[in-house]
Amino acid sequence: MAGLSTPIESFPLRAVPSLPPAVLWIVALALTRTDLVPLTWAALIIPLIVLLLLWRRRTGLLLVFVIGVLFGMGSLMRDAWTVSVDDRWVTGDVQVEATLQALRRYGQRYRLLLADVRDTEGNTLRGMVTAFYYGGRVNALPGQRVAMTLRLHRPHNARNPGAFDYRSWCFDHHVALIGYVRGRLRVVGHGSTMMAVARQRVRQALEGVPTSERAVLQALLLADRGHISARLRALFSATGTAHLLAISGLHMGLVAGFIAACCWWLLTRREAWIVRLPVRLLALLLGALVAGIYGSIAGWPVPAMRAFLMLLAGVLAWCWRAHAHSVHLLLLALMAILLLDPAAVGSLSLWLSFLATAAILLLAPSGSTARSWRKRLLAMVLVSMLTTLATLPWVVSAFGYLPVYAPLTNLLLVPLYALWVLPTALLGELLALLGMSGGAQGCMGLAGMGVETGLAVLQWFQQLPLGRLVLARPTWAMQACFLLGMGVSGWLAWRGGARRAALTALMTLFVYAGVLALPRHPASPQWMVWDVGQGAASTLLTTDGHVMVIDVPGRPGSRYNGGTTVAQGLRALGWRKVDVVLISHAQADHAGGVGALLAAMGGARELWLPDVPATPSMQRLLALARAQDLRVRRLARGDWLRWHGLDVRVLWPPKGDARWHGNNRSLVLAVRWPDGTRLLLPGDIERAAEVRIVRAGLEPVEAMLMPHHGSRTSSTEAFVRATHPRLAIAQTGRHNPYGFPAKEVVSRYRRLGTRVLNTAEGAMLLTRDGDAQWRVQRWTEAFSPRRALALQWSRRLL
Repeated sequence: MAGLSTPIESFPLRAVPSLPPAVLWIVALALTRTDLVPLTWAALIIPLIVLLLLWRRRTGLLLVFVIGVLFGMGSLMRDAWTVSVDDRWVTGDVQVEATLQALRRYGQRYRLLLADVRDTEGNTLRGMVTAFYYGGRVNALPGQRVAMTLRLHRPHNARNPGAFDYRSWCFDHHVALIGYVRGRLRVVGHGSTMMAVARQRVRQALEGVPTSERAVLQALLLADRGHISARLRALFSATGTAHLLAISGLHMGLVAGFIAACCWWLLTRREAWIVRLPVRLLALLLGALVAGIYGSIAGWPVPAMRAFLMLLAGVLAWCWRAHAHSVHLLLLALMAILLLDPAAVGSLSLWLSFLATAAILLLAPSGSTARSWRKRLLAMVLVSMLTTLATLPWVVSAFGYLPVYAPLTNLLLVPLYALWVLPTALLGELLALLGMSGGAQGCMGLAGMGVETGLAVLQWFQQLPLGRLVLARPTWAMQACFLLGMGVSGWLAWRGGARRAALTALMTLFVYAGVLALPRHPASPQWMVWDVGQGAASTLLTTDGHVMVIDVPGRPGSRYNGGTTVAQGLRALGWRKVDVVLISHAQADHAGGVGALLAAMGGARELWLPDVPATPSMQRLLALARAQDLRVRRLARGDWLRWHGLDVRVLWPPKGDARWHGNNRSLVLAVRWPDGTRLLLPGDIERAAEVRIVRAGLEPVEAMLMPHHGSRTSSTEAFVRATHPRLAIAQTGRHNPYGFPAKEVVSRYRRLGTRVLNTAEGAMLLTRDGDAQWRVQRWTEAFSPRRALALQWSRRLL
């Protein structure tokens, strides 16, 4: 790093007068809108800050902080009022008319975002509705009024370790209800559909592009990431380039910069224009205008809106460059974003963008020291490394991968997208809007070739050692230690010790990654049963650190499913790999999330399947195994395996027997732990298979899953008496329409003294103590206490 100096070494704090009020504004919103600090602590911290500012006689800063606290509390109550609904919306079918705000397709289903929702009695929802439609093609455009029958419920969270707080996300985005459409959907009124028609033209221009490349281009142009497969998403995450898939500061900057450069080149062709016109200002304003049009066509996703405000701050920074430091304007832009959207104070994407921009402004080598091409290249690599380090804790926590090669992949892909993919794609978008479909398709084809080149580069990096390094989910203590180490590194850089700063940063990184990569070795085997809705997923964890995942549900094309749930949960428990994926039978509620699980956990070693005639679903699993280079093991009745201290005996199905269909093709496994504990994993078998298994001989077990989620078609009297479990678990979805588990089935188990648990009440981790008793650790819903309290107050007001 010799010969490179950084601006932070002489950073003038006095040049950034917005720093103290910005910090206080952020602290005020964080204390009132986020759960980083418990409510009781926040109630103590707020008056302490007020007293401190009074003691220091900082009246202006005190005013900023008090207004920030009141604004945060007021915005929280406003959001709670927006999403509060009475029970008539969630008690049966509701016929409504609504404005179709947004439309996304995921495989064979559509997700509708509905606004201005009104029922037949004239009642109107203040919030929005997210509804799924399974009835074929949707012939409606965003902006139109549509009528339908809905079955709705309030948002709720899955109760798993490391679960995403979906209720808080709905709260912050003003989504009051979730549901699905019953019957058909029809258009009853035409609103403003100009942007929807423009988006449709862009989609048509992309139809000739191959699937993977088309999915990336739809994300770049239309902010539609619903078609990006789990494999592609994992590829971008593992290589540190996931930011390329979201319309954010990079894309807004590239669009504005490209247009500004073209405008500047055009206006400098004549000397008179150079003399009479503010060429650079006009170029910057035109670039910002085109970036705004780009965001409008994309539907103004939240990251794009925030990035556009950051872009406007950049334009102001250039205009006022003689009067204000760039960091001052960056902080003003951040305060403007939080003023318009106070919930953004808890947004990961906002802070990733802000930290990356601040790292570049503060730590990037100054232009005067990078005169040669070699030094400029080194400076670019350094900026990429600093950006990666500044955002690393949030990236690891959110995506699970440590992007070892992120500086190099960004050094290659950002210019590729800036000079090839995005310009040709934008030209194709412009031609599509002008009705020149032939030229638009040609440009989209060229953009697709650029995306294909980038994917090949990423795949090459992913195949390198450590290219798919999955880490356990870091705790808050680990995050704080990493930030402390990086803070020390920044302080050393500020004091001019570049070499010591680099050494400190590397040591911090190695310790951070090393701790999160440590293997787990529990004292006794563990059995994790997940809350995955109306589906099945459980996991066996051995004492020597191996993991067997049994079933992972999910709908085809879904972005979040049982696979992502299990991956997030395993990482939250400290596990970072999967050895075996066992699928009891190839139906979506047991196997639809396999691809997402493998992508999130960096693959697996083996795939175990029932040895039955292959169905189309089974063929897809076998193709996935070939693509992931998994060893496939086909199991049938009579097979016996010794797997890392566990005895696994296969009780069903008969090998290659085509007489059995559907649920009765499920694998049935008897698992014995080293201490003699017996488990039964029966899949979805029904009465006929149960009779054959009991007739062949079935030992009692200590714990089991109820066959077929506790359906009345399973768990016959003879089967329950033969197993006589101490513990029986029903894997069901909360408020599922099938009535699982059936009351008579639950009574059948309880008459034998069996303890019955249900994953609808939360995931559970089961271990055996020294007295041969089951210890059950349960997870409850992780909903934000502040939002819950605000909802209680708003419902009282209602």
